[in-house]
Amino acid sequence: MHLFGIYYKSLRAIVPLLAFAVFSVDSHAAGRGEFELRVVDDDTNQPVAVRMHLQDHKGRNRRPQDAVRFADHFCFYHKILFELPTGPYAFTIERGPEYYVQTGSFEIQQGATDQQIIRMKRFVDMKGEGWWSGDLHVMR
Repeated sequence: MHLFGIYYKSLRAIVPLLAFAVFSVDSHAAGRGEFELRVVDDDTNQPVAVRMHLQDHKGRNRRPQDAVRFADHFCFYHKILFELPTGPYAFTIERGPEYYVQTGSFEIQQGATDQQIIRMKRFVDMKGEGWWSGDLHVMR
């Protein structure tokens, strides 16, 4: 019984180190890269705030630390820099009910510093047509 207790304590000390080593090797081997995404209004070319869903190739949601995050998405104004492991990513970008939803994808290459501009296209200008928002029910 005493021998088993020593073995168990040794195993408890080594397992976290092994897990850290495997994770570190996996992250290092996969490599990382940067991708900057900018979002502008298509008509005015002005920066806009958007809500974004980002998924990696395994379908896992990715949310940057420096963005406003909630559940499976995040929000940002105009531009955001992603520092991600290499691989393909798919995204969906929304800007309320007056704009078309934009979808797309990009791939992070090792050491890359790529960028992309998304142009949000408006299909109706409710304020221009005399409509005013009156929704005061905000759950967040």
